[in-house]
Order: sequence, then C-alpha cells, then structure tokens
Amino acid sequence: AHSWQGTPLGALEDWPASLRTAVGIVMHSAHPMFLWWGEQMIQIYNDAYVPCFGAGKHPAALGQPGRKCWPEIWPIIGPQIEAVRSGREARWYADNLVPIWRNGRIEDVYWSYTHTPVFDEHDQVGGVLVVCTETTAQVLAERRRHTLDLLARRLLGCHDEAEVRAAIAHAAEDNPHDLLEVTLLSGAAE
Repeated sequence: AHSWQGTPLGALEDWPASLRTAVGIVMHSAHPMFLWWGEQMIQIYNDAYVPCFGAGKHPAALGQPGRKCWPEIWPIIGPQIEAVRSGREARWYADNLVPIWRNGRIEDVYWSYTHTPVFDEHDQVGGVLVVCTETTAQVLAERRRHTLDLLARRLLGCHDEAEVRAAIAHAAEDNPHDLLEVTLLSGAAE
C-alpha cells in the first residue's frame, strides 16, 4: 500500500526480482526483519518490526534512507552495514547496545541481530537484510542480577549499620545505573 514511486526504488513493477524476493521474505516473516536496499539504504520492514520503533519513527521510516531515519545510531550501524556490503559476508551481533530515538527520547536498547548481504541480478550486494531481536529486558535483568549478587556478597561481611551503608555505597559507585534504587533507599533510611 506504500507509494514507492516517490522513493528511489520506484514503482513496484520496476523492482528487480532480487528485491521483490527479499521483500517477500521480509513481509511474510513473523520475526522482526528490516531490509536496506540500494546506495541510499532505502528501508523496508515488516509488521513484526513496527513495535521496535516505539513512538516516533513509524510509518515515516518506510521507504526512507537509513541515514536519514537513524542519525543517532548511524555511527554504529553504518560501518557494520558497509562491512557487509563490501565484504559480501554476513555478520552477527549479540546483545549489542544500540541507543535509539524512540518514545520521545534516546533509549538504551540492546539487540541481537544479523546483517546479511542480499545479492542482486549482477551478483553485487544490492541490499542488507537485518533479522533482529530486542534483548534489552534480558540484558538488564542479567546485569542487575549480577550486581545484586555482588552486593549480597559485600553485605555478608558487614557487622554494623555503618558497614552496610559503606557496602551499599561502594556497590552503587561500581554500578551507578543498576543500583540507583538501592542508593535512593539507603539515603531515605537516614
């Protein structure tokens, strides 16, 4: 239903078979997928990817050049995409921090994803297929579990309130993002 005539890809009927095939794979997948095509990295993604945007980028992102849509992360993903385009080999990234603009602010978001070259009719890399899973919840849960485990170990050796406060303060210094709530609680106890 998108008006592709207004994009560098042109009308659907003029697309090469390789692009139509790749788009068919993306659109029929239940897994979040994203395709960048051509020199401008024109974006095509499926419905499963839409929740990854949060509020703000969709639906304008469809048919938009990648660099224009993702200025906040292009220094991270631009070289990754270019490595696939020039090296002609897929790349895998696990639990990679890629802070994106969504819901009105920059959010620290972790992803596991692949970048796979998609070859055109001339055996050149015409595009890059991204199959991704947001892993933010899992990464943060594991990081916080590890932090709380370290805090518990420190607290085991405490004999009085001053040592408990010192252990909490030390743990908060080592892990400022994960122990903010604990730090606030220790301050509130005073």
